[in-house]
Amino acid sequence: MESCEVLLYHSKFCPADGLAAKGRALADSLGGSLGILAPEDSGAAGQISADILYTLSVGDMELQPEMAAGILQQAIVQSGAKVVLLAATRTGNEIAARAAEALDAGCISECLSLEIEAGHLQAKRDIYGGIAVGWVASETAVTVCTVANGSLDEAVTGQPTAVEKLSLAPAPAMKEIVSTVPVEQSINLTKAKHIVIGVSGGLDST
Repeated sequence: MESCEVLLYHSKFCPADGLAAKGRALADSLGGSLGILAPEDSGAAGQISADILYTLSVGDMELQPEMAAGILQQAIVQSGAKVVLLAATRTGNEIAARAAEALDAGCISECLSLEIEAGHLQAKRDIYGGIAVGWVASETAVTVCTVANGSLDEAVTGQPTAVEKLSLAPAPAMKEIVSTVPVEQSINLTKAKHIVIGVSGGLDST
């Protein structure tokens, strides 16, 4: 499988059209190639400029962020990507966080600007609740970033020089529910890996 230094993630609810220019600049700074991961029916080839198009047939990339994160995780490992970029949509932010957690990688969300300094990724983003802007440096082997909508570039179109069809195992769509207890009872959660909390707006997890 051909490797890349920077990998873009593209799907219907997380389009990578505005990421190509930033991805290309980062790939050039790292001295490597720019890849894009997209469903084979997304039309990414010819619409988004990249060196390598990694394509696969997985309709659930559009529906299940948890499954999409598992697929992205495998693609990062197989491609050897050091920097992964997604648009900072609601779906993109969730997929980025899940994939980074699974890989024990760095995750920087809502980036305004990205650059490579001394071989490490640096990202400019809002801090202190948006009242200031600061630079965040990542020292992890892999860093997954989402780019704020206002910082997306105009689409750069072009045909990839290589197209690879990936065969990836889909991640489980839902985690197993181990047990439930009435609210008046208590349960020891000290050994729990994940806690799912029901709230009025839906589900949250830690």
